[in-house]
Amino acid sequence: MKKSLLITVFTLSVFVSFSRAQNVRIQSLGGIKYGLIDQDNSLNIYDFGKNPAWLINDEKQIWLKVTPSFDRQWGDYKRLYDFKSSNQGGMSFTGLKPLGNNGTFLGSASYVYEQRKDVTRILKRNPYDGQSFFPTDTTTGNFKYDGPVVGFAYSFELFPKMFLGTAVNYQVLDGLKNIYSMAKTVYRDVNGKAGLAYAFSDNCVLGLDYGIFSNQESLEMKNEISQTEVQIFNFRGDTYSTFIRKTSVEQKIRQMGQTLGTQVYCRPSENLELALKGEYLNSGAKVLLPQQNLKEFEEGYSSLENYNIDFEARCRLSNNLTLGAELGYSKDDSWSKNSELNLLLWKWDVKRTVLGLGATYDLKALDLLVGFDYEVNLIKADSSKYIDSKFRNISSTNGILRLGGEQRIYGDLYLRAGYNYGHEQFDIVYGGSDVAVNYGTFGLGLDLFGARVDVFMQYGKAAPQSYSDISRDHLSAAATLRLNSF
Repeated sequence: MKKSLLITVFTLSVFVSFSRAQNVRIQSLGGIKYGLIDQDNSLNIYDFGKNPAWLINDEKQIWLKVTPSFDRQWGDYKRLYDFKSSNQGGMSFTGLKPLGNNGTFLGSASYVYEQRKDVTRILKRNPYDGQSFFPTDTTTGNFKYDGPVVGFAYSFELFPKMFLGTAVNYQVLDGLKNIYSMAKTVYRDVNGKAGLAYAFSDNCVLGLDYGIFSNQESLEMKNEISQTEVQIFNFRGDTYSTFIRKTSVEQKIRQMGQTLGTQVYCRPSENLELALKGEYLNSGAKVLLPQQNLKEFEEGYSSLENYNIDFEARCRLSNNLTLGAELGYSKDDSWSKNSELNLLLWKWDVKRTVLGLGATYDLKALDLLVGFDYEVNLIKADSSKYIDSKFRNISSTNGILRLGGEQRIYGDLYLRAGYNYGHEQFDIVYGGSDVAVNYGTFGLGLDLFGARVDVFMQYGKAAPQSYSDISRDHLSAAATLRLNSF
């Protein structure tokens, strides 16, 4: 393949987020990461920085992974528009192929299915995405979503020590509510990222990437069974809404945005790694309604900006002991307005500082690896819902302890387990105070006839300690079959 063709493929693919499935081994070990040495947990600008340009250097061997997965959530610890319970499953296929001097290619395809039960009134798929717009009907029902996801990543050496890469993902989901308004959803998400990396030496790499993303949710409410009119309420904030009654009601929520990131990887010595990454994101979302002679009318607009910087270090003190640490900071700023009247409805910001420390110790005589992470999140949030006259300032210190262990049983058979305990002064997701989080994990790993099988299971719950009768439970499982040739 000629270099001109490589650049053409790269250029076209940029305009069609770079994501990879989480490592099953790491999940089995309770999610410990700071001191863990793993192929998918390095600090290079691909694994840590999500820059596709470094794929060619991170992955050297051909492989194919087949991963079925299952996830279930349930419980009364939830917000008004959250589902009471959900079942989600999927099957994914991911393959990597080194092409020698022509670069490295990674492709993936998956199919996902989700059943949400006891959804109160809300019709949009993600009601708590930071926007002040909530289309609802008058019933509690179930939603079904399903559809394919495809993606690829490709990187090659453009010039000596300079690498170019791109990654693309595309997803389509069809959704349907089972009663009354019979709301139909078509959710489409496409995102792409282009990356550039320059290796000053084997131990110092600088990366830069740029990404774009676009998603759209198209809603149609139409009772095809009884052919009666449907009543739809378009809430703007928590208390005020406009009322629509028609035989068919349509609207769209369209979001577009871009990201800009940079990464630095440095290895001052054989046993010390340092990594730094920063990212800026901005996006805008429009609520679009049909209106007589106008094709689409912008009824509302939401803006989001995010700044994020993260530093991690990992030091191998001996053949047995590895230490790791993290320091990070992020800031989200968002606002929503009524476009026609140019009235500000809601403005909020969240600032988060992350401090983390962890270690692993390899007891080689016992074929046992043990490790821990401790992470603290310092959160400050400020919300001003002008339309509802609700104003709130929140400060919270949330901590989590992660424990993990891996025991070699016999030959290439490994047993893994982990445990997480966390305490949140304020749960910024579900809104509870004094929340206890407990999770247990279990896994197996086996090398067999040139292939590798990894299995993972997890069960946990989050519960406000002041309420003994409510919680949010979570059960998940996954398995990965890795073939070293295909």
